[in-house]
Parts: sequence; C-alpha cells; structure tokens
Amino acid sequence: MNEAAGKILRFAGITLDGAQGRLHDPNGLEVRLAPKPFDLLLVLARNAGRIMSKDALLSAVWPGVHVTEDSLFQAVREARRAIGDEAGRVLRALPRRGYILDSDVIVVAEAQGTERPLIAPASARLVPPADKPSIVVLPFTNISADPEQDYFVDGLVEDITTALSRIRSFFVIARNSAFAYKGRVVDVREVGRELGVGYVLEGSVRKAGGRIRVTGELADSRTGAQIWADWFDGPLDEVFLLQDRVTEAVAGAIEPHLQRAEIERALRRPTEDLGAYDLYLRGIAVFQDITPDSIREARDYFVRAFAQYPNYGAAYGMASLCVAQLKTQWDPDLSAATKAEALAWARKAAETGRDDATALWTAGITVTYLGMDPEAGILLLDRACAINPNSARARSRAGAAQNYLGDPAKAITSYERACRLSPQDPLRYIDLNGMAFALMQAGAYEEAVASAARSVSEKSGWALSQRNFAAALALSGRVKEAQHAMAELLRLAPTMRLAMMAEFSGPLRNQDYVARLAKALRLAGMPE
Repeated sequence: MNEAAGKILRFAGITLDGAQGRLHDPNGLEVRLAPKPFDLLLVLARNAGRIMSKDALLSAVWPGVHVTEDSLFQAVREARRAIGDEAGRVLRALPRRGYILDSDVIVVAEAQGTERPLIAPASARLVPPADKPSIVVLPFTNISADPEQDYFVDGLVEDITTALSRIRSFFVIARNSAFAYKGRVVDVREVGRELGVGYVLEGSVRKAGGRIRVTGELADSRTGAQIWADWFDGPLDEVFLLQDRVTEAVAGAIEPHLQRAEIERALRRPTEDLGAYDLYLRGIAVFQDITPDSIREARDYFVRAFAQYPNYGAAYGMASLCVAQLKTQWDPDLSAATKAEALAWARKAAETGRDDATALWTAGITVTYLGMDPEAGILLLDRACAINPNSARARSRAGAAQNYLGDPAKAITSYERACRLSPQDPLRYIDLNGMAFALMQAGAYEEAVASAARSVSEKSGWALSQRNFAAALALSGRVKEAQHAMAELLRLAPTMRLAMMAEFSGPLRNQDYVARLAKALRLAGMPE
C-alpha cells in the first residue's frame, strides 16, 4: 500500500507514525517497540482487513534475510503487547492461513491533517450466518447494592445464553466470548461486526432483599435499532421462572414463528433448588481463573451443590472436570482415589443430566482424558453437541476426543467450529493447543508450531501446550528451538519424564503418532 508510506496510521486507539518509526497509545503516550515488531504492525496496518500469510510477512518484515518463523511469532507477541492486545483480538492469527489486523485503519495526511479510511476491513470480519438468526448475550450490569453479587448476575446471563443456544434455529455466541465485553461501554453495531451476529441482548439485574428484577434490551446489530425491551421482577425464589420469561420473550422477538415445543425444551431447568444453584454459580465464577487453587475451590463448590441437590447433573460434571483439569496442569497431589472419585462423578453427571449439554460434555471429556476411554467419551460429547449445537465447549472437547481416537480431520473441524462460536474466548488457548495436537497428527508440523506457539503465548505456564510446542518444533526439524521449549517445560513440570507420557498425554489410539511424539520429545530433550 504505497499510498500509506510516510503517513500516520490510526487503528483501535493506536497511532503509528511510519516516517518517524513511533507508536503512541490512546492517551498519546509513546510506547517503545523494537524495529521489527513495529514494521510488522505497519505492514499489517497497511493491509488491514486482509489475511497475510506467514511467508508474505517474513518477506515484508525481513526482506532478503532468512529467519525462522519463531522470529515472526516473537514479533507478533511484542506487537500485541505494545498495543494492549495480548488476547489477539485485533492482531488476529488464523490457523493455517496467516495473520490479519482486524480493525478499521485511518490514514492521516500530515499536510492537511485530514483523515480517511485506508481500507474497509468489514468484508474480512465475521459475517452473521445467512440461514438462521444469530445473537450474543452480553454481560448484564449488576445494579444491586452489593458488588459481590456479580457471580449471580453472570450465572443468570449464562443460563439465558444456554437456553437460547438450545434453540436449534438460532446461532448463539458462547458465553466466554460475550464476557470479553464485561465492564465496557459498547456499540452494538461494532459488537455485531466483531462477533458476526445479527442481534445483541443487553440488560441489568437488581437483587435486593428477597426480590430480583431483570431488564433486557434487544438490538439489531446491523442498524443499532432497539427491537424489544422489557423488565421482569418477582421473588428471588422465582429466579428460574424469570430466566425463562426473559428467554422466551427474546426468542419470540427474534423469531415469532418458532415452534412452541422447541422453546419449551430450551427452558428446562437442571434444578429448582436455589441454594444448590447459588453454589454452582459460585463454582463457575471461581473456575474461570483456571489456576490449580481456583480449580480446587471450584470443585468444592460443585460438590456442595450436588450434595444439596443429588440430581444436579451439571454440578457433578463440573466437579469431575475440575479433576481432569488438574491432571492437565500436572498436579503432583492428584491421587488414584481422587481420579476414581471424579470418574464416579462423571458417570453420575451422564446419568442425571441426560438432556443437559453441560453435564454431558463435562462427563464426556472426563471419561475421555481421566478415564482413558475416548470411545465412551465421544458418545457423551456427540450427545452434548446434538442437544446444544451452539456449545463451543462441547465442540472443543469433541475435538479432543477425536484427537485421541486418531481422527485429526474431524478434530480440526470441531476446533474451527468452536472458534467460530466463541471468537474472543479467553480459554482459546485450549482450542489452539488441541488444534496443534491435530495438526501434528496430520503431519502439518509448521502449522502445528504456529498454533502451539499461540497457545503458549495466550496461557504461559500451562504444561500441556508447552509440551506440544516442544514436540511440534522437534517434528518440524527445529531441534535447537525445541530444546529451549523443553527446558521451559521442565521448569514448569520438573518431574515430567517420557515414561509418564501414556498417563499425561491421554489415551492416544494412533500408535504411529504415539511413536512420532515420543521420538520428538526425546529429540527435544525430555528425560527418559
């Protein structure tokens, strides 16, 4: 884009001065950035809205010089850090395709001080599905006197999202991507463009004394026009009824001709016990941190929830998932008795949550990974996807089971679907790691390196992605880099050994890949 040479470019509050080689943040303060990450940003900004392959970026940023892709990954990390985009929502990576600066870019002509769009990247943004209504439920505002009630408000919103997700004729963005907007003043039209949806639901919750009021406002993201607004209030012990009324009103406003039976199926409640429900919501709020301590605390909440309400399938499933998650973090205190208890919870989740997607997918991945039985796990995961086709977590965990079963093509499809359902998910590093796993099985080693590197950059300190990063580097022939990655892995998990791989890796059925993985890890320097 020669017309932009020497101009000042602005995007997402950031200003790039191409002539001076300077970057300024939204407050006008200069941010120090090394030349190559700056050049990378400049190239992407000049091609905003266009996907640029790794080769194209390497040629543009390091012309005439041979460097490894790791130099590109490092430049991307530094550029994201400089613009406050560590989650990769503006400087986005697209698996097997390259990178894109997903933002409107303005060229400022110095002489006149005028501004004009450099390129309109809307065509490269996510487009709402053409075959069904699409919606995101943004975090509701807690207007109660007690800020500690945030967990309750968030849980109520998640339940509304889940109910809408179960309506098959809708496309619903997952909760984790929606909650990326928490605490932000947003333009519904921008949200629609960023997430690729036609409708945006916002609202507020007031919980005081023994009563609760829920307000909702539904807008058309294409025009910003409000198409429905209402409020619902009642005693606190009728919170489930209020959730159902909100969901039904939203569904009716979007699609008046939805079959009544479909709505009724979507509104089924896993429990009518408010105390157990409150404990479950507290567990969900704590679990989001994904640290060993937070996972153990969440597990305790889920156990208390199903102890209070013995048919609470989702609580059993989430408790079992906590133990499986601890295994992925190489918890040295994870005993055989704890694993056996978690598998019993998973079986109870499948038994009591037959029509609850959360109960089924949590049980399915626990049985797959902790129980080393992907054949049984995929049956539960497929049921979860059938019940809630909009569940990003169910799709992602189905991808994991397909990986273990030795079907990387299906796994890649599942992970791509999960990413579309939750394009701004803070747990995206799990999907990126699973994608790297699948790409390694498929023999696409360089692409696996890119996906694993993104997983590591988005969640440092997670042993599973660090291990896959080291393995992918070794499989791609980048042995020295693999050894550096292995050194970091052994710092995170100093007791890890090749002899433990059968337990840590999970139930891999593809024996050719098992052999390739072991050879790669040995080459990277993992002790026997």
